[in-house]
Amino acid sequence: MRTSERHAVAFQHGAERIFELQVLLTEIEGTKTEITKVIDGIGFFFPDEHKVRARDALKTRLDGLLKQLDEMCAKHA
Repeated sequence: MRTSERHAVAFQHGAERIFELQVLLTEIEGTKTEITKVIDGIGFFFPDEHKVRARDALKTRLDGLLKQLDEMCAKHA
C-alpha cells in the first residue's frame, strides 16, 4: 500500500511538470504567432513605430520564455 502511495506521489509530481511544460510551450507558440501578426502589419516603406516597439517587446518576451524552457529542462534533466 505504501509503495503505491509513493508511486502515486511521484506520478502526480511528474504530471505537474508536464503541465507546466505544456503551459510554457503554449505561451511560446502564442508569442511567436503574435510576433508574426505584428510583423505583417509594420509596413515596409513607412513602418509603424508602435508596431516595431511591440514586435521588439514580443521578441524580448519570447527570449525570456525560451530561457525559462532551458532552465526547466536543465533542472529536470
